[in-house]
Amino acid sequence: DHQLVRMQSYSHEVVPFADIMCQMHDCLVPNTEGAIVLSDFLHPHRIKISGMLFNVLFNLNKFIAFEQRDPFIIRQQHEQPGLSDWDRYAINEYSRLAQAEEQRELEESCELNSWESQKVNDYPY
Repeated sequence: DHQLVRMQSYSHEVVPFADIMCQMHDCLVPNTEGAIVLSDFLHPHRIKISGMLFNVLFNLNKFIAFEQRDPFIIRQQHEQPGLSDWDRYAINEYSRLAQAEEQRELEESCELNSWESQKVNDYPY
């Protein structure tokens, strides 16, 4: 009940505990249907998500962050697992700045061409 009150105080949609357990079960895919034991968390393919699952159960702030995670960022993390968050940020910023610079150069080129065509039309020889 305490977690329920805290969720409501954060104006977060209340998620029933049964739904959380079902989601954990689906993520872990335990060896025994309907029972989650320590060995399920220590399985080599699932050990990366075990910390997140404990946070979901015991840390409301991290649970809310998990519920509101951005699927685009998750996809990027899966596509480029060797990159840190900083690496992904730097790549995105470099790309954004390069596009902005390209756009600026295009606009300057268009302004220069417009100015030159206006100059030629104003002074016929």
